[in-house]
Amino acid sequence: MPRLYLGLGSNLEPARHLRQALDGLTRFLGPLEVSPAYHSLPFGGLDQAPYANLVAAADCLQPPRELLQALLQLEAQMGRVRTGQRWASRSIDIDILLYGDWVIAEPGLTIPHYDLGQRDFFLQPLLDLVPDLCHPQSGVRLAALLAALPPETKTNLQPFDLAG
Repeated sequence: MPRLYLGLGSNLEPARHLRQALDGLTRFLGPLEVSPAYHSLPFGGLDQAPYANLVAAADCLQPPRELLQALLQLEAQMGRVRTGQRWASRSIDIDILLYGDWVIAEPGLTIPHYDLGQRDFFLQPLLDLVPDLCHPQSGVRLAALLAALPPETKTNLQPFDLAG
């Protein structure tokens, strides 16, 4: 059974939306393992509220395309509006980061996440859950990818309390 890792982020009432998303994910995936949450500065240098990010993990039997549709539906139920603006403020964003060691490159579905190795707000929570995790395509340890990130791409991660 593949181990699924999802990246969750929000900058609109983030504590409430992350808790709500975790509840929704538990309903269709079952028990989750959840990383610590982090505050991060907005990616892309946009003038907006800071984000809160975490990673949730579960064993998953759902096919990836079916899983993606369920995640998009959960986002929509939670008020996610896709404006077309990249990195816009959002109530919730749920990304499939890893699905076991699967590699998928299809229209609308890329696993591992296309930017997994360049985002500290994905890498640090993943490493909190699995310190020796490697990227399934390159075989490089995620800790090495995090250490190699240029300072200008880091988002100043700080602990975030989900209790709000």
